[in-house]
Amino acid sequence: MENETVAEIEIPEFPKNDVDLVRGSLIVALTDRTSYLGVKKGEEIPIGFDGEYIRCGPHLTWDIKGLAKEIAGGIWRVTNKRIDLSDEEISQQFAEVVEQVK
Repeated sequence: MENETVAEIEIPEFPKNDVDLVRGSLIVALTDRTSYLGVKKGEEIPIGFDGEYIRCGPHLTWDIKGLAKEIAGGIWRVTNKRIDLSDEEISQQFAEVVEQVK
């Protein structure tokens, strides 16, 4: 059986911002207002970038200014935690699942 060759996904550069967000940052919900999004107060979610939008999976997206505004408004807080994306395989999986980059 031959080995499959999997094409690497091109990872877009995360946009510059004033709220210390980077690819793999975790944000935490500070309010129950996020429950309609399926995110409970106190829940941490990872964020990435698909080249156009900040994303957390297929249904939760923002532009960088919109997410920064929600952070400033107390809906989210950027944690000091990050997903370690230094391993190429983990980085590629993150791109597929969280960032929805194909």
